[in-house]
Amino acid sequence: MENTKCDRLEICGFFQEFQGNSEVIKEAWLISYCNDLDSSNTCMRKKYFNEHGVAPAINMSPTGRML
Repeated sequence: MENTKCDRLEICGFFQEFQGNSEVIKEAWLISYCNDLDSSNTCMRKKYFNEHGVAPAINMSPTGRML
């Protein structure tokens, strides 16, 4: 079966830090960005990494909003 999750999921600081956080779950960021490879391409964290070559701050959400 083809992997349909974000290709950076296992090394994403945001995911590692906030996966059990009720605010993150309420905002459905994990569903919207992390669990779908195509949608993950709109993730501001992923875009930041691709532009700068380093991961953004852990508290930067996939929308770019700082928690």
